[in-house]
Amino acid sequence: MMWRLRVIPLATDFGGNVKILGLAIKDLNDGDRVVALFQLAYGQRMYCKKGYSSQ
Repeated sequence: MMWRLRVIPLATDFGGNVKILGLAIKDLNDGDRVVALFQLAYGQRMYCKKGYSSQ
């Protein structure tokens, strides 16, 4: 029997609050709000070459 998977769109970014910090982390604190952007920057476009991979 074949079963169907529901198509679930994946978000391209996510956010949350910091709960646990590693010993080397100096710029964040417990409870800080953070966001992570998912992107594939491969360094060949003009903005990547200038260091602006999120443009």
